[in-house]
Amino acid sequence: MCLESWYDLQLDEVEVLILNLSASNYTLPLFMEKMRKLKVLIIVNHGRTKAKLRNLITHSEFANLKRIKLEKVSIPSLHEFAMPLKNLQKLSLFMCDFGQVLMKFTIKISSMLPNLVEINIDYCHDLVELPPWICGIINLQTLSITNCDNLSALTERIGDIANLEFLRLHGCSGLLKLPDSINGLQKLRFLHISDCCNLKMLPDGMGELHCLKKLDMRGCIVLSELPPSAMNLVNLMEVICDEDTIASLWEPLSSTLTIIELKKDNNLDWLGVDI
Repeated sequence: MCLESWYDLQLDEVEVLILNLSASNYTLPLFMEKMRKLKVLIIVNHGRTKAKLRNLITHSEFANLKRIKLEKVSIPSLHEFAMPLKNLQKLSLFMCDFGQVLMKFTIKISSMLPNLVEINIDYCHDLVELPPWICGIINLQTLSITNCDNLSALTERIGDIANLEFLRLHGCSGLLKLPDSINGLQKLRFLHISDCCNLKMLPDGMGELHCLKKLDMRGCIVLSELPPSAMNLVNLMEVICDEDTIASLWEPLSSTLTIIELKKDNNLDWLGVDI
């Protein structure tokens, strides 16, 4: 719907808004300016191409948002927002385009998103490297990047996310290694690198992750050795890996470590027919 098609709705009490659209360009309705209690914004594009959002700069009520989910849209530059998203806690991006605008973002992000604790990025295929500004979100606790097959590098600044507790890098087949600066994640408790099928090595400083309790390494088929420092992970309680691949590498810690070997399931019963 074009801007002129919207009625002047009075939605003062609305806390959740879900917009389902099918367009390459989409102008957010002006009635959103009156939604002072809006806490959750979900925008889902069902069109064939990514939707470009417009009319963001006028929405000062975005300052009250706690959660934003965008699906199949071109991520707008944070420069377009009228004020910091001081209450935003969770940001989810599915099948979105980042573009160079977000990669070159320069505003001090700690004041722009002071309470953001969780970022989920899924199936964003133009994501080649982790935007450095994400590492400036000082209160970030969860960072999940899944099925971004063109992601080839994490910024060396990732160690600056001092409060990060959960890091998931699932299905990122273009990722060849993790940066040495990961040893700065002193509060990290869960590390998931499952199905990073081209990950060749783990960083030498991995043994400095003294709070690490769980490591998921399923599908890391080319990873054949661990850095010597991995034996210093004295608080590591559980490693999940494929059968007959990585399990033997952790045997020196087998007395204190639970190693879960997942067998390949070749059962075809899920087809629902007799073979």
